[in-house]
Amino acid sequence: MALGEEIRQAREEKHLSQEDLAEQMGVSRQAVSKWENGIAVPQGINREMLSKILELKIMQETEETDGYSEIGKKSVTWRAGWALAVVMSVVALVFGMMLVILIGKQKSYAVDSVAESTPALKTVQFYDEDQNIVDAEALWYNAARIELILLQWEGGTPNNVRVFRIPTGSETMEQMELLLTKSILDGDEVALLDAEILNNIGMSHLFFELDFGTEIVTSEEYNIFYDEDVLQDPTF
Repeated sequence: MALGEEIRQAREEKHLSQEDLAEQMGVSRQAVSKWENGIAVPQGINREMLSKILELKIMQETEETDGYSEIGKKSVTWRAGWALAVVMSVVALVFGMMLVILIGKQKSYAVDSVAESTPALKTVQFYDEDQNIVDAEALWYNAARIELILLQWEGGTPNNVRVFRIPTGSETMEQMELLLTKSILDGDEVALLDAEILNNIGMSHLFFELDFGTEIVTSEEYNIFYDEDVLQDPTF
């Protein structure tokens, strides 16, 4: 039953006219009429007085329902706030992970950039007259077979390349001999050296230096000997 109908029925059971009820409540007859016709709903003190005068349980139930409604609203608000907090936490976590990954990539890129910019000698290779690679025999290279020496580097362009020999047996820097100094054009990353400098070199330790201005890069030592007889060997 509608609230307005409940009010009208309870009023008639009390043998009260709309004017009587209005007078007891201190409101106008029109207000009572609007409540009974469902045009308006009694609020606050009017609701309490109606409950006492007409002994309407519906009024208490309405209050309880409103209370539950308010609790429901608060519950919904709380759940919505909690859900928003969870979403924000997830977003913050994802953003943090992305930031860590980005910083890691930047550090890796920085390390790679430093590595790439550090001068280094990458390759030392010996070639014969047919442009075949000359391999070491028992850790020694026969200079008689070598026509060209290939050097390849990274990290900039050296001002020049120098070739040194140390006679085997002396093993001292005092016996070191400079065989060649070659200037390098800006932007070059390789150099081809004429192996004529190795003619009649005897048994020596050969090494190369790249002068990058602020840094000198030195190769490992290569064991070199010169023996033309191996070229005359028909089994060669």
